[in-house]
Amino acid sequence: MGYAIRNDKQGWRTVESQADCNPDETYSEIQPEPIAPDPAVDVRIKRDQLLNDTQWLVQRHRDQTEIGEPTTLTLDQYKALMTYRQALRDVPTQSGFPNNIVWPSYPL
Repeated sequence: MGYAIRNDKQGWRTVESQADCNPDETYSEIQPEPIAPDPAVDVRIKRDQLLNDTQWLVQRHRDQTEIGEPTTLTLDQYKALMTYRQALRDVPTQSGFPNNIVWPSYPL
């Protein structure tokens, strides 16, 4: 038994043999050190989930507009939603990133 270590050093997994390694991994018989969690990764995961949670609203509004149907969201609600989504995208540019995040408030 050995270890497949990602070439970018961002993870590893247990494998039976060197043949089980992917092209972007290096084989080692010595167990690698645990990888410290990266708070920036966790923040981006949360941010991406919040963006995904509202994507359906954006798409529904665009679809309704495109086919000439009345929209479920008012124009002001849609603009507030888009402002919220942009604030989520801007989270990594905050001065306290990744340890002191001010999360935008959900507008709807």
